Amino acid sequence: MKKISIMLLVLVMLGCGQMVFSNYVPGKGDIKGMALKYVDTDSIYITAGYGECNGHYFTLASDELYNLSSLGSTEGFHYIYIDDSTSSYPSTPVFIDSTVEPEWSNSLFGWYNGYDRCIGVVWSFGNSSIVKFDTLENGNLVEYILMESNYKYLISNANPTGNWVFLEATAYTPVNAKKIKIGTYERDLDNVCNLYVSSYEGKSIGEVRAGGYAGSDYSNDYVILGASRDLAWNGQDDDDNVTFITVLGFIYSR
Repeated sequence: MKKISIMLLVLVMLGCGQMVFSNYVPGKGDIKGMALKYVDTDSIYITAGYGECNGHYFTLASDELYNLSSLGSTEGFHYIYIDDSTSSYPSTPVFIDSTVEPEWSNSLFGWYNGYDRCIGVVWSFGNSSIVKFDTLENGNLVEYILMESNYKYLISNANPTGNWVFLEATAYTPVNAKKIKIGTYERDLDNVCNLYVSSYEGKSIGEVRAGGYAGSDYSNDYVILGASRDLAWNGQDDDDNVTFITVLGFIYSR
């Protein structure tokens, strides 16, 4: 009898080769897969996966091509949502995109616009097109990586003074971003050069450091964002005035 009861928890082989418990239902806020992948300037793939939206269990059995409708001439972020009111749960989630930012819901345990669950975000530099990107999905967290040198300069050829300086970054991260990936570069041919970047709230806490002697140095790393999503930077005073800080990507929750 015990062996029979165990066998009733059968593993179902899905078309994608994954195995899941046939009676599994995600908990509140859970999401797996459903990552966004770049196709072209106005299209993405939404990868297969499953999750929970406003108390409903949804599944996507295979990757789905999606064409964005909210692109325009203005630079900004476009959020991809599950349209709760028109979706047929569990097997037919309907997707929409919007420039309207989601908000974190403590009751729904996710990022929502009303009852529409945010599953991802893409970045447009304008011209009715999205920037080429890639993603690495890890459940509720997604790493968004800018591709083919589509990096955004926060500062270029700047002159460090040895003091902390405010660095606006909210325009370069979506509202649900938790970390920002930045590249840093500073050059001084005659002396040590150090460059620090932190969240504006933390300043010297959780620094990213680039440094070198009698030359230059480049580094990239993630900075944990504070409530403002802004940054601060501090560079050792030098004579070359060749300091660059670029956005390479970010990690967001959903």
